[in-house]
Amino acid sequence: MIFRPITQRSRTLETDMTPLIDVVFLLLIFFLTTTQLAAHSQLELDLPKERGERRGAGDEPGLIVNLRRDGSLVVLDGVVPLSEVVALASRMRQGRLDARPVVRADRGAPAQSLNALFDALRDAGIEGVTFAVSPGR
Repeated sequence: MIFRPITQRSRTLETDMTPLIDVVFLLLIFFLTTTQLAAHSQLELDLPKERGERRGAGDEPGLIVNLRRDGSLVVLDGVVPLSEVVALASRMRQGRLDARPVVRADRGAPAQSLNALFDALRDAGIEGVTFAVSPGR
């Protein structure tokens, strides 16, 4: 007498693709959202045209300060006073000693406002500041 199992089970494993598809969609939504936020966070400024230097991939700025044509300072889509910019830069500096704030100044911004910003950052102990320019010359 030959005994056989009642049901023949397949030896292949079933693969459920649902978790993989969920992760792919979440990543897609994340990258689309962050790309949109990065595009909105850059204020339209007429930057000075200079040759400048290229930044490396690892040189990410910790703080971006925008100086508008009217002399106001903008950080993260909000107008802030000079004292708040200095406090933000000091806090950033405590976390990463190699971090340097990036100043994006409009070409028509008053030189007095730019000098006041640099003086205040220097007095706060910020030794290096990156000045953003538009490619040119």
